[in-house]
Amino acid sequence: MKSVPMSNTDFDQSLTQLDVEEMNSGDAKRSYLNFNIMAIAAFVLSVLSPLTFLNWRLVPIPFAALILGGIAARKTINSPQEIGGFHFAVASLVIAFFLGGTCTVWNYRVDSKRVPPGYIAIDFEEMQHDHKTKELPEKIVKIGKEGRKIYLKGYMYQGRQMSGIKNFVLVRTKEHCKFCSPLQNPTDMIDIYLTGGKTVNYRTTPVYIGGVLHVDETAISRGTIPYFIEADIFR
Repeated sequence: MKSVPMSNTDFDQSLTQLDVEEMNSGDAKRSYLNFNIMAIAAFVLSVLSPLTFLNWRLVPIPFAALILGGIAARKTINSPQEIGGFHFAVASLVIAFFLGGTCTVWNYRVDSKRVPPGYIAIDFEEMQHDHKTKELPEKIVKIGKEGRKIYLKGYMYQGRQMSGIKNFVLVRTKEHCKFCSPLQNPTDMIDIYLTGGKTVNYRTTPVYIGGVLHVDETAISRGTIPYFIEADIFR
């Protein structure tokens, strides 16, 4: 049987039909997706988030990853047939949230314990008076006379005011209570006055205080608190 030759018109129509079918197929659509560069940038920043363990000043890295990842994810959701990179955007959000949050908390705790430059690290044990002579430690008295700054950890004594606190008593332990014993050790307490108009809310967790120490050497004989700090640091 002799084959019928295809005319130019039929050939052009077949090509047109083939092109249309390919363009409408899923493979063709996927090949023309524009990959979201913002999703890649967010993913790279999220992978770099552990750098915040080295320096708290790098904390903006995971936060930037969260912002870029959120924007990229939104764009891919709104235009799924035109913009790719959804999985990269979601991965950056998960990684940045987990690593960024962990690093931020870790840096906060480490930074709280770090003694600021110009401050002397002191603890309550060093501030205890001689129960026989009623004398305060010579080292502490000297620091007070020189008006030097100390840095120490303690707990806020719970009073009636729970927020907007400017003055409070710092105590040695969480279990400290002025009603626990008829004779309370006055060197287990320090009067705190926050300077610079700063106010804080009551916390049950340990706090770190830094500021100028004042010492009243005659307070023990009167049964009052011998230590007073003008605090410019509260952590």
